[in-house]
Amino acid sequence: MSPPARTRPRPAGSAGRPGSLRSVAPVVEGPFVGRAAEIRAVHGMLGLVPGRPAGRCAGVIVVGAPGCGRTAFLAAVAGSAGRAVHWARGVEAESDLPFVAVAGLIRSLAAHVDRLPPGERAALRAVLDADPAGPPISALCRGVLDLVEVAAGEQPLVLVVDDLQWVDAGSRRVLLFVARHAVRAGVLLASRIGPGRVPVDVGESLPVVRLDGLDGTDAARMLEARGFDVGPAVVAEVVARTGGNPAAVLATVRGLATARPGTGLPVRLGAASARAWAAVLDEIPGRTTQALAVLVTSASARLAEIEPVLGALGLSLADIEPAERAGLVERCPDGLRPADPLLATAVLSRVPLATHRLILRTFADHADEPVRCEYHAATRTAPDDDVASALAAAARSAERRCDHLVAARLWTRSAELSVDDSDRADRLVTAARAAQLGGKAARALAQCDEAAALRPDPALRSTAAPVRARVLGVLGYPDRALEVLVAASCAADDRQAAQLAAEAFLPSRQTGRTADLLRLLGRRKYRGVALAAADRTPAARLLALRGATTEAPDPWAVHHMIVLGLDLIDIEDLHGARAVLDEAGVLARGRDPSSASLALAARAELGWWTGDWGSAVADGEAAVARAEALGQPGPLARALVGLARISAARGRGGPAGDRLRRARESAGAGQAAFLDHVASVEGFAALTVGDHTTAIELLTRPGETDAAAAGDLAEAHIRSGAPAAAAEPLRTLDRMASTTSRNHPAWAAARCRILLAGDVDEVAAQRSRWDRRLFGLPFERARVLLCAAETLRRLRRPAAARPLLREAVAVFEALGATPWADRARGELAASGDRRPAPGGRSALGLLTPQEEQVARSVAAGLTNPEVAAALFLSRKTVEAHLTRVYRKLGVRSRVALSRQMRSREG
Repeated sequence: MSPPARTRPRPAGSAGRPGSLRSVAPVVEGPFVGRAAEIRAVHGMLGLVPGRPAGRCAGVIVVGAPGCGRTAFLAAVAGSAGRAVHWARGVEAESDLPFVAVAGLIRSLAAHVDRLPPGERAALRAVLDADPAGPPISALCRGVLDLVEVAAGEQPLVLVVDDLQWVDAGSRRVLLFVARHAVRAGVLLASRIGPGRVPVDVGESLPVVRLDGLDGTDAARMLEARGFDVGPAVVAEVVARTGGNPAAVLATVRGLATARPGTGLPVRLGAASARAWAAVLDEIPGRTTQALAVLVTSASARLAEIEPVLGALGLSLADIEPAERAGLVERCPDGLRPADPLLATAVLSRVPLATHRLILRTFADHADEPVRCEYHAATRTAPDDDVASALAAAARSAERRCDHLVAARLWTRSAELSVDDSDRADRLVTAARAAQLGGKAARALAQCDEAAALRPDPALRSTAAPVRARVLGVLGYPDRALEVLVAASCAADDRQAAQLAAEAFLPSRQTGRTADLLRLLGRRKYRGVALAAADRTPAARLLALRGATTEAPDPWAVHHMIVLGLDLIDIEDLHGARAVLDEAGVLARGRDPSSASLALAARAELGWWTGDWGSAVADGEAAVARAEALGQPGPLARALVGLARISAARGRGGPAGDRLRRARESAGAGQAAFLDHVASVEGFAALTVGDHTTAIELLTRPGETDAAAAGDLAEAHIRSGAPAAAAEPLRTLDRMASTTSRNHPAWAAARCRILLAGDVDEVAAQRSRWDRRLFGLPFERARVLLCAAETLRRLRRPAAARPLLREAVAVFEALGATPWADRARGELAASGDRRPAPGGRSALGLLTPQEEQVARSVAAGLTNPEVAAALFLSRKTVEAHLTRVYRKLGVRSRVALSRQMRSREG
């Protein structure tokens, strides 16, 4: 679809053929990429579907700012049209000559003029002869339309007119008429819209396609096609600073190679953009240009910050009004902002450097830290260690306030102004850590790479490795994260290696390689480090190891608490996990927002086991929302799987399938263990609805490493009538039970052995062994009760089965696990019990996920404004949710609500 570099589309027709079009296409520099949606839209409007017969065509006008790639876009559309193409374009120097563009079109199609009616021929000849009286406009419009239609009848064609804004008024009227009424020919018009100006008026009957800036993906493809090797973080920043204008993106990236250290990202305009902006800025007063320089220099758009600086420089808000009337700036809730990201570059290119520095110093005089420090730093165009040190101090202050994005910006600027490459590398790593904590994963990864290029030594690699690993983890590549940490630990000293090993626990857990990590740890001697003998879990041992070797406060303490909470869930220490994860959730809101999504996903996982499914759904949906907002595929996939498992247990196959599909899309290619977990939930969903064949197919692979999957696989074999096939997954469960500190494999095996039991005593023995241990795990306990009751009924002990079934029905109903409740209710009826089965939802089960979140926050002691801030809701929304919570739960005070929530969480 895209024309190659420096390609001239072939003139329509063949040489010497009557009616052939002899027009010259523009030269297009470089391959054309992107704009696929816009090209499809134009093809659809014009009926230009390659390989199909010509149908009715309509005219389309394409508009875009200078540098948007409008001409290249036209060439891409024309080159893929499968028709003869006639090119024309307006010329600014000829824009006042009457009918000059139409005259060129008539000459191109002169061979067909004799086929027109006499009146139309006379109108066309009047144009060619430059008759001072001019042709009748109606006859001219009909004549040009018929001329184009006659030519298209012999050879399908597309008429492309670029730079319509410079076509003379008479020709523009004729061309728009042809575009609106042509049947056989397509008419593609294109007009430049200058900064702050409106498009050419083409009337309501002509569709308009607007070429806006490229997004990050298309900008990266464009740069790659032109031989630029630019990281995603740099591309994202360039796109944000230029609005995605292709010419500005290319000019800015070209300038990066020659930019001096300490100058930041120098945004540059393309040649066409520079000329257009110069023409617009020439039309406004000089004082307005100076006032615009103040506006674009401000760190915010707030009038309260801009107005004092304007006054100090002898200017006022009235000086900005001409720019506002011209459409260069626009109103926002508390101030003014540029209507185009390129305004800043265009304005500052016209302001003397001394004036810009004066503006920066004036802003610094009126600002508080750390903004004052940033303004002072902006006056420097070369490395300056004193200013870099001041920025570093301001960054540390921002870190203490947990203002991570401000800290990242300050550390980045401090690195840019550092004289020594070693200092610059250290500050880049620190900036990357702050960016990661603030949720800017791509930027953090790019800064780690930049630091490694400046100083490729083992010490820096050990410092940067945790940052890189955390970024790779949230992006969905735990296998690569683990490799980074292990490689760095091999070259680190004992103290650093211990810290890296602690950091490696979560990716090792995600990839199913925790045992490998612990064996690796066993090969090292950590001098002077004692592990607490009371530590019960691998995570606790590793975190104790990190704590013993960390002297400064750990900025990632929240992350490590979440890791510990997840491991406590693994060994069924659910009370301990709740305490750790609740504290981590509270701390994440202030200290480490990037970990909030993982904390919520972990708490949702805990809610699944404890039977607190309402809270689990609320936490899971909040985790999904935050992970999507921060671009964190890893936590997003974990939360989606947790929600899917609850949906599956409740018999909601549609939502469960949708969530599992999204989880697969979000998970990185390196998460083989996680994808096995997705298959495990899919198999559980099939088992829930009684599709045992599908369950067996899905559960066979993850059953090798996943206790839940192995237990469900064995149960599916038994229920499908193939108990012998359950022997292998049962052996897997026995092996897991003997080699880990977890109870889950043992109780899953016990549930299946109850189904296989041949006498009542065996059922009683298995049940009595696990009944008390499963009391805090309602869903798992109810499944054991159901299996025991089914076997007792099979062994002709219906009276013994009934109380177990009634209890199982009550638990399943309370959880909303309808398919399981229906199965237990059917068994109860088959056992001869004619009494109505227990049912009904608990009052707490009536709460929506959002109401659940509000209720839990209020029960934790937060005020309504604090709840609103924590859940990103308005105060009125919180009050409305709380009113409904009170009504549903039958309480009248926050104290009563807290008491009821605590009673459920037990």
